[in-house]
Amino acid sequence: MLESNDKYFTLFTSALKRVSAISAILWTIYLILSQLGLATKSDLYDPYLSMLICGSMIGLAVIALFFNHSSNKVLIWTLLLPFHVFSMLAVVFVTGFAHPMSVLLIVMIVITFLLLSRIAMWYSMTTLFAAAILSSSLSENASQVSFVNNMLYATVLAIAAWFVSELMELQYSEHIELIRSRAAESAGQSRLMTLINSVNEAIISVNRKGIVQLYNAATLNLLDTNASLSGKHIDKLFITYGEDGEVVPVFRSIKRSPPRSIREDLSLKLEDGEVIRLSISSAAIQGGSNQVEGYILIIRDITNDKSLDEE
Repeated sequence: MLESNDKYFTLFTSALKRVSAISAILWTIYLILSQLGLATKSDLYDPYLSMLICGSMIGLAVIALFFNHSSNKVLIWTLLLPFHVFSMLAVVFVTGFAHPMSVLLIVMIVITFLLLSRIAMWYSMTTLFAAAILSSSLSENASQVSFVNNMLYATVLAIAAWFVSELMELQYSEHIELIRSRAAESAGQSRLMTLINSVNEAIISVNRKGIVQLYNAATLNLLDTNASLSGKHIDKLFITYGEDGEVVPVFRSIKRSPPRSIREDLSLKLEDGEVIRLSISSAAIQGGSNQVEGYILIIRDITNDKSLDEE
């Protein structure tokens, strides 16, 4: 059963429009073919009654086209109820019950389940058995065998409709679970970012290739920039130098270090020419089979601390 504020509800109300239109067209085509002798007729076939049934279904289809995607299930009932009635009459008086066109009733039952409720689906299924009983009772060639055949056919259609409905409900439940999971993940990500941004040290997450995936506000402050760092290589952002003045790529350094390491011998030259001393703590992110999936870096400006130590 779908929630009225869910996009799937809107999707299936649109499907209801299409089903009613397609059904009306198919029944009308079948009526014309039967009149031309190109299709079998029900034992209870009457041309005027058949035209009335098909005309009514066309009228329902036209009404459905102007049917608003309303969340009011009473309005949905007002459309589905006559659709049930005329579909039942069509399989009894136009085609005969045990006919491939009766399969259209499965679609009707499934849509009833999705837009209304499981109880409504059981009521919808009674349409099948009512049509089977009515067809057997009114037929001039009625017999116990035809009655049993019709009931068996109705049972098979009901089981098929129930099976499809269960599959659709399972898919919808997985859809809802996925939405909740994503919402929880988004909330967790938001809380994590709030926590990370409250830290004064620069915190950076890179993948196994050194590409920045996550960083906090302190990282931007350290680099004195407002530009996005996502997708950039860590070595392009932090061009660090060793005590001998040689360039020491940060990513190569942490890859060669133990899984958890600290370096305090590197310097960074900012765009304004200022040189600051850095403390870089790194920790490897272990994935499946103990493979390194990336690294977490915590970078601090320790220029003042180093100056005091040197004094």
